[in-house]
Amino acid sequence: MSGPIIIVEYDPSRPEVFQLLRKWITDELGSIAAAVEHVGSTFFSSLPAKPIVDIDVLFSDDRALSIVI
Repeated sequence: MSGPIIIVEYDPSRPEVFQLLRKWITDELGSIAAAVEHVGSTFFSSLPAKPIVDIDVLFSDDRALSIVI
């Protein structure tokens, strides 16, 4: 990755954006996704962060990754 890292003030829409992304991911993956978590600096309210919502997807089975890829 090249270029400057942009940090912006807290955006109160971050939780809503995460919920929309979470729904899309869980709709696509179904039971393969054991959990979909909002992680990183955008999780914390009032914390400046990069304007990117970071998400971790935990798979229900070790073999699930090969299904998704």
